[in-house]
Amino acid sequence: MKNLLLLGIAGILSACAATGLRYSEHPASSTPVPALAARLTVYRVNDSLLYFARSARLKLDGSDAGMLAAGRFKTFEVPPGTHTLTVDMWDAPGRWELPIEVQAGIARFYKVAPRSASFVAGTPGVLLMNDTPAGTVTGVATMLGGMALESTGKQHGGAFSLVRVEQSLAAPELMELRESK
Repeated sequence: MKNLLLLGIAGILSACAATGLRYSEHPASSTPVPALAARLTVYRVNDSLLYFARSARLKLDGSDAGMLAAGRFKTFEVPPGTHTLTVDMWDAPGRWELPIEVQAGIARFYKVAPRSASFVAGTPGVLLMNDTPAGTVTGVATMLGGMALESTGKQHGGAFSLVRVEQSLAAPELMELRESK
């Protein structure tokens, strides 16, 4: 319990030391999309305690595209056509895959959010954990097993979801977020 408290405090303090440009200062917020590319902005607001101290791992077309903490955004310029955005948590079962089709000269916005279904599926394992090695192993195995069962065979599973958001709704949420490096 003490370690969990220390982890939570460390997460809060690291969020206070946020670096990176605010979206309102970032070139993507004010420059036109290049004529031969599409601009994808993926963001995560800081409005939930669920996985607040954990980063979401992003992939674009199967390649690592970085990590996204709560209160952060990432912007990518991609060629027009079909792409796949994927979000997961490196140490949790399941992932959310979103195939997208983009045209040249457009901007699209995608919001990452924690999935309560994944968390709830792992909760019985957390309840089994105790201060013994056997209790920890049993709890972790049960937690991961529950999360894996919840996400098995799904294109939309894992700890985080990823959904397209219209620019008019994304813009107000993005303005105070900071760029993820």
